[in-house]
Amino acid sequence: MTAVTAPTSTVATRSGRARTRVLWTLQIVLGLFFVIASGLPKMVGQADAVRIFHEIGWGDWFRYFTGLVEISGGIGLMVPRLTRFAAAGLSITTVCAAATQAFVLDSPAGAVFPLVLAAVFAIPLWRWGFPAGPKPGGGKARRSPYRAPVSRSAPVSSAAERRCIPGLTP
Repeated sequence: MTAVTAPTSTVATRSGRARTRVLWTLQIVLGLFFVIASGLPKMVGQADAVRIFHEIGWGDWFRYFTGLVEISGGIGLMVPRLTRFAAAGLSITTVCAAATQAFVLDSPAGAVFPLVLAAVFAIPLWRWGFPAGPKPGGGKARRSPYRAPVSRSAPVSSAAERRCIPGLTP
């Protein structure tokens, strides 16, 4: 018996590669933004960052914590294994920043930019999958190409178990 293979569409392959390149470029730009323009000023004590965090009223420890979270998230966006977790964490951080701008600092207009960032972070989450569990809508979460396949250490005892494990025949 001969196997028939369907020709692969080079257009679909090219558009998939282009989409991946655009996504990685976006992630790198956002990662650099969070490391250089957002996290570092908080860590080094830029005057505006100090003033804003004193207005919030939680003290300097919260400024350092927020800067550390933003720097970690920015670096995580640029590391393939950490991208999903970094995008999820920075989404939560930016939503909290928007709430702080709107309700604590009484600046609803200042909440727009963090909310836009939270929406942008949904793109890597949608593309690479959510950190845990299935995707919304019942689809399976995408497996990271950087993880090794799961191996089964216990022996398979029943035919029903063999049918559930790909690659084993009953």
